[in-house]
Amino acid sequence: MTRFFVSALTQQRQPLKGINLPYARRASFVVLIIMSLLLSSCATIFKGGEQNIAFNSNPQGAEILIDGEPFGTTPQIIRLEVQRSYEVTLRQGSEERTITIRNRVGTQWVVLDVLGLLIPLLVDASTGDWYELSPDEVVVDFTEEGMTGHDSGE
Repeated sequence: MTRFFVSALTQQRQPLKGINLPYARRASFVVLIIMSLLLSSCATIFKGGEQNIAFNSNPQGAEILIDGEPFGTTPQIIRLEVQRSYEVTLRQGSEERTITIRNRVGTQWVVLDVLGLLIPLLVDASTGDWYELSPDEVVVDFTEEGMTGHDSGE
């Protein structure tokens, strides 16, 4: 038994028949690189550079001004670019309320990008797609004082 064990350890390993190991290693590396590129830049692929923001008021029909520009009346969903913040005013007659929709880096996108190594991190950082807007819903009750913004937690 010991003789068999010693001879098994001293024998040269034979390559697997029909498999070219250097080629298989290169092919595996190429597949890994392609998968990294396909799955890279998580925020750019899965979310994009825009986000829907819901606007509503009580009573409905308030004028929506974003950075001073009219965007129609409530209720409405408006798609905004995530790379910057916005000053939003809702106006009902002579009353108006203002809120700032801020952009912030979505930490979940950064974590996924870091796990994907350097390329996704560079893509999402350069496109700005890892930003999110908050709040993602603006509601004004003109029958009471105040204005609220809600984050749905997306």
